[in-house]
Amino acid sequence: MTRFTILVDIRGEVEGEVEGEGEVHLVLFDVLYTIAFIVGTIGNSLVILAVLLSKKLRTTTNAFVVNLSVANVLTCFVIPVNASYVSELLLKICGKLAKGADYILLTTLGCSICTLMCIALNRWLLITRPLTTYRNVYTPKKTALWLVFTWVIPLVFVLTSDLVVPMTLDTTNVVIAVVMFPIPLILIIVCYILIWRRINRQVRSMASSSPTLEVSNEPIHNSTTETQLDDILRDSTQPQASSSSVMTTGDQLSHHQTQITKNMFYIVCAFVLCVGPRAVCFFLDSNELSKLVAKYAFAVLVFNGCINPLIYATKHRDFKTVFRCIVRRQWDNIPEPSNFLKAVKRSKCCCQSNPV
Repeated sequence: MTRFTILVDIRGEVEGEVEGEGEVHLVLFDVLYTIAFIVGTIGNSLVILAVLLSKKLRTTTNAFVVNLSVANVLTCFVIPVNASYVSELLLKICGKLAKGADYILLTTLGCSICTLMCIALNRWLLITRPLTTYRNVYTPKKTALWLVFTWVIPLVFVLTSDLVVPMTLDTTNVVIAVVMFPIPLILIIVCYILIWRRINRQVRSMASSSPTLEVSNEPIHNSTTETQLDDILRDSTQPQASSSSVMTTGDQLSHHQTQITKNMFYIVCAFVLCVGPRAVCFFLDSNELSKLVAKYAFAVLVFNGCINPLIYATKHRDFKTVFRCIVRRQWDNIPEPSNFLKAVKRSKCCCQSNPV
């Protein structure tokens, strides 16, 4: 069994472990992986399809959300490999297939973590820096480079870790547990703390200067405040609004601050709860109990792909609208339909008008 199979594989030697952990555990693992596969595939596919069909969702932030969904879909595709009935068949047919699944799994999980980190950095720049800085950093070409970065880094790490001869299994586990998880987590936490401090300071400043700040047809004299609020409402995963038509009060800003803080809390907690247990298991002593705990920890880890669409998509008003239209097949109600959707609708109309 290769290093990576030992590293991420929860299958173990099925025939030899059935007596040790019992049929109940194997059945439970199969159920968990099946649920993660179905829910994760459907949820992330909806996110990708929604952005494909609606131009309104094509923002810089959502480019990273789609990238995260692509990684999660690929993760979901290899989840069934860890089910006992599939893994046993693959090991009998070709052990290289199981190893290939491990490579894909490590790469997609690494991409997910890097994408979460990039989203945190994106929001930090969006909310705490001038709009010109944000636009300079996130041009279409630079955004594409950011997306490539999220795939190249984990792929290089996976390939080089398997090729470096002096690297032992324990060393690889420690490097992954110390580098691949904590560093992105620290950056995510730092970014969201800075975002919260910025918004909190902004709200207090506006509340002290004026109990009610009216934003109507008259421009706001504080250009920094106007830019920051407009940036937050325009390109974050919060409901969007226009600075020319919104009555912004201290209470509304406090509510907006609370919503952003809640989303930050959900993001960080989901990351820690899903990824943390598996990283901790790398440092446990090798015994039957720790192996069983590691398998359940891995099952929790793969569920991260199911949670992410809920956090990054369902909190967004426009995503909810497009999701509803897709589920109900109300294609004409999709806001700002994309050229792809228009072409599909035209093709459908032509087929109906010219029946064979």
